[in-house]
Amino acid sequence: MDVYKPSQCFCRYDVRDLLNLARAKFLQKITTVELMRNAHTDDERSRVAIVSLLDLDDQQVLSSLKDRTEGPNCHILSCRDMLRKQLYGMIACLDQ
Repeated sequence: MDVYKPSQCFCRYDVRDLLNLARAKFLQKITTVELMRNAHTDDERSRVAIVSLLDLDDQQVLSSLKDRTEGPNCHILSCRDMLRKQLYGMIACLDQ
């Protein structure tokens, strides 16, 4: 399977579009490989790639996206942390 990287920063994705993927990956324990197999478009694969980066450490994220960052002041890590908090909050609310 090809390596697929997100096409843009975390903050450029609608959190609602990522919610079901996050639930599938982190609660239902569906692997990233399986989620990628089920993705049919580049946009869907990009969303799976974004969700797959949520549980990596900072260095892994920067290394994975080094050719996609927007310069030395890139906000990719703070955007990922904000997205992670939003998703986990939404998941917690839905599962009550």
